[in-house]
Amino acid sequence: MRKSFNYGLAVGALVAAGVLGTSAGNATVIPPTVETFFFTSDHCNGGCLTGQANGGSVTVTDNHTGTLAFDVELANGNQFINGGFDASFGFNLKDNPAITYSNIIPPVGVSWTIPGGNPQSAGSLHMDGTGFFEYGLDAVGNGGSDPQGSSLKFTIAGTNLDIGDLEANSPQGEYFAADIISGTTGFTGGIDAHNGDAPPVPAPGNTLGLLGIGLIATAGAVSWRRRRQQLPLAA
Repeated sequence: MRKSFNYGLAVGALVAAGVLGTSAGNATVIPPTVETFFFTSDHCNGGCLTGQANGGSVTVTDNHTGTLAFDVELANGNQFINGGFDASFGFNLKDNPAITYSNIIPPVGVSWTIPGGNPQSAGSLHMDGTGFFEYGLDAVGNGGSDPQGSSLKFTIAGTNLDIGDLEANSPQGEYFAADIISGTTGFTGGIDAHNGDAPPVPAPGNTLGLLGIGLIATAGAVSWRRRRQQLPLAA
């Protein structure tokens, strides 16, 4: 008996991989898009990143729900400070949408504030040595004598917001900046992450398509091997 290509096996593999949903209509499940930037540019007088491979990272997760989750982790004992500028952490978004912050850790009112209020409209936040940023958060403190920890987590929401809306400031070309005190030199000032400090963002559709093709091809190969094993030997 001749066996045809096992589409059931292929679809099952896609579902098992999470590419196809199991809800009504087999809705497509798009995995989160995650991008990590590293602080590698130093604007501190005397140097904040001396002897450091990088000053920390910014990981942005897009769950394709109009929200972006930020996880900022400074490295090597570096800590956020309020150096008297407009923000302690800054970033930019295309088309200047109004955004709403949530899930800020540490909580607002304890160690961080939102310049301009929440929702926050695009503004012009001056940060030490790194130029101006449209959005950001400000640590509550008194310069290098009052460091505010090495981590910051928060989520922003906006209309049709996605990870492709992140953009660099002009003319510096910086995606993120932080006002810090160095854990290795004790100097204070700004550090930033440039475009070259992150991998390219994969297109979700292309990623899903390639994964689906690969799984279907694998299922086809399994079906072919089974059919070959059942063919009678030549006399």
